[in-house]
Amino acid sequence: MTDYVIIGNGPAGIRAAETIRKNDLKSRILVISEENQPYYYRRLLARFIAGKYKPENLTVYPPDFYEKKTIEQMLGKTVIQVLPKEREVLLDDGQKIRYDKLLLAVGGKPVIPNWPGSNLKGVMTIRTLADAQKMVDFSLGKKNAVVIGSGLLGMNLAQSLREVGLGVKLLVRGDRLWSAMLDRKASDIIARRLEKEGIHVNFNMEVKRVVGDDSSVSKVITREGTEIPCELVAVSIGIRPNIDFLKYSGVEIDKGIIVNERMETNIEDIYAAGDVAQAYDVVYKDYRLNTSWTIALEQGATAGSNMSGLHETYCGLCSNTEKVYDVALTSIGIVTPPSIDCEVLAHDLEEKNAYRKFVLKENRIVGALLIGHTRDADRVEKLIRTEADVTDMKDKLLTGLV
Repeated sequence: MTDYVIIGNGPAGIRAAETIRKNDLKSRILVISEENQPYYYRRLLARFIAGKYKPENLTVYPPDFYEKKTIEQMLGKTVIQVLPKEREVLLDDGQKIRYDKLLLAVGGKPVIPNWPGSNLKGVMTIRTLADAQKMVDFSLGKKNAVVIGSGLLGMNLAQSLREVGLGVKLLVRGDRLWSAMLDRKASDIIARRLEKEGIHVNFNMEVKRVVGDDSSVSKVITREGTEIPCELVAVSIGIRPNIDFLKYSGVEIDKGIIVNERMETNIEDIYAAGDVAQAYDVVYKDYRLNTSWTIALEQGATAGSNMSGLHETYCGLCSNTEKVYDVALTSIGIVTPPSIDCEVLAHDLEEKNAYRKFVLKENRIVGALLIGHTRDADRVEKLIRTEADVTDMKDKLLTGLV
């Protein structure tokens, strides 16, 4: 009998628990989470703010899921220290939990820069259902919001706040939306769609300070001197992995927790997966934090397999398939090549909000953007993962593989 302990009940943690149970029918599986809710669709929180989902609709599995899988939950508890020599984790209430195999799937927390006024009421982030409910409650009766951050969550928040009737300005620090995943052309397509819905997209604009009083914010002042009246400031500029509690554990950390292709850390029987795991990326040839729901599921499954005695490897690749309003988009790998030794194939149907782009190196795809039509995403991703030679497929790439 093995004592499996999983810290985190998001997609990585629960997929690992499911995988372990499939391979090991008898051992104990304990999931510890600082949230009080069981596993839910965190990626839908912005749409929850728009009123598209009720809390019960966000739950991934029915209430008896954990009982049927004999997966124990310890909710509302925070792990404050990992003790590898003792094979224990220490909780915030002083309790110690023993483990044989440990998975760190602790995710991250939203980043809020230390602007003057950043602690005012009305400056908000969302990471949990409680955060989202707080934003729903606070936004009632408000007229204008500023959303800071151009990633997927920032765009979805802008869309949702606009749908509940607020005037919305989206502030983008750089010259394009979601700079890690989109190029200028793709950004322009999405920006036009947002503008069509009344969301004002402001590029190359940074926040200098937030102004307000005890009841709410009143405006945002940018470094360029622009004053933007608002009662709500939604900040979405990224997350910072939860790694502080590992300071004295001996677990190797960089930007996140360093793992190998089996999702193992440098300490025997301790694994990591999800937003906190810094895993090898087959395109970038480096250890990177790749944060997405799909990646978390893949890493969780790999970790669970190896924790339960199998030998599975994770082929890391940054990939996102999402939708902004009715514009579907897939971004995989390197979409803005850093060097001139890459070949770029692109096909633009601007009138249809459709765009295809492929970045090739030595006739192998290292990045792709599919805007408007994403049905080829899985096949393109397979070509990238297998490093297939696409010399004879270049025309098909631009016109569609299926």
